[in-house]
Amino acid sequence: MSHEEAGRLVRAPIRVVDLEISDRIPAILAARGRELPAVGVRAIVRLHGVPIGLVDARLPELGVNGDDLADLVSAQLAEAIATHLREDGVDATARVPSDGSAESGAPAKRWVGFREGTAALPVCRVRPALGSPPPALSVVIPTRDRADRVLACVRSALATGYPGLEIVVVDNAPSSDATELAIAEAGLPGVRYIREPRAGTSRARNLGLRESCGNLVAFLDDDVLVDPAWAAAVVHGFVSDPKVDCVTGPIVAAELETEAQVLIEEYGGFDKGFTRRVLDPALPPAGAPLLPYIVGTLGSGANMAFRRPAIIGLGGFDVALGGGTTSRGGEDLAAFLGILHGGSRLAYEPSMLVRHYHHRSYARLRRVLFGYGLGLGAYLARTVITDPRHVAAMGRRLPRGVAYMFDPGSPKNAKRRSDYPRELTVREWLGLALGPIAYATARLRVARRRGDDPEPELRSS
Repeated sequence: MSHEEAGRLVRAPIRVVDLEISDRIPAILAARGRELPAVGVRAIVRLHGVPIGLVDARLPELGVNGDDLADLVSAQLAEAIATHLREDGVDATARVPSDGSAESGAPAKRWVGFREGTAALPVCRVRPALGSPPPALSVVIPTRDRADRVLACVRSALATGYPGLEIVVVDNAPSSDATELAIAEAGLPGVRYIREPRAGTSRARNLGLRESCGNLVAFLDDDVLVDPAWAAAVVHGFVSDPKVDCVTGPIVAAELETEAQVLIEEYGGFDKGFTRRVLDPALPPAGAPLLPYIVGTLGSGANMAFRRPAIIGLGGFDVALGGGTTSRGGEDLAAFLGILHGGSRLAYEPSMLVRHYHHRSYARLRRVLFGYGLGLGAYLARTVITDPRHVAAMGRRLPRGVAYMFDPGSPKNAKRRSDYPRELTVREWLGLALGPIAYATARLRVARRRGDDPEPELRSS
């Protein structure tokens, strides 16, 4: 066994837990009887139900006690806690409550509260005002041959309790009727099943866009579960700013049970942080010279929403990009850039959180990272092909873009351990180089098919 292989063995499993820090933080016990005991814990930290950050900790054989976890939360998320409390009108120190030792039945060693002697903050975040009646929201979920996964996703969306929620499941070139039968048997209110026989995630999303009714349309991947506050956060992102035409949110790991799942987090994962941001093309942020072309730093296609007129104004999603094409991805980035290039704003809402089931196998991870590189290269090629005015702007950013992609210390690569498998990096680079060829091939296939099978028109309402 090589040193690199030995290093990979200690990456997983990692327990993923939720921590509500307005109450006492419990001890995290090590799971007994597991073939591979967890080596760490990742906490999705919430305050008054609002996600404010992630905290990672080692998980010793006896578990981690609440005191130590509380100290980690206080140290790593002090600014996020203080910001949240200020917005709630609370003047408190950024310390969190714990219940002490990890040993079963042991008394708390000490009490660390926001205010001395209190068990919890007596302040609860008020849900954002969404209007009366709240705007109509449609959710489009493309899927293929994953009936159990898409049903779980649908149920989590319905569990948000958003009034009048419409969910459209688009079965994309399925190999059987399993998903159709599962949706029919479930009999879930507000859920419709439709089939797109032509392969391609973009085609499936465009069909869902045509068939849905809401003025706000969210798109989910079938392998995510949405947070209870997800729907309200989607809508809040739009109603809080009429110039916002696209809203995205955090995508966190639903599980970190295998090496491959931890490696995708080191790659960069989908985590974009827990600070609300609004990208206005008229006011580009300082210190971000690669924007708007690396707009993926503000979201991913597994969790995104648009005002219907805005995404229809772009012609929907480019059918030469995305899963099921030679490009394999990039359709979400092209849509984000289109929104910004049209003068609209893009908002990132931390409460619009979903949990994503990363691929579990290393072999699958190799294919996925090649596809990520391919999709990025295809998106960049598409950008200059469809609007040559981008050539000069992208050329000015090229030196910084190369550093962002290849420098081990860049924000893109900073999470990778020293023993991160080099072959994964090389496969991503290879995909990036081949992306323009993949996009050209996909465009040719679309053009050949369009004469016999034209794309239906998207409707604005």
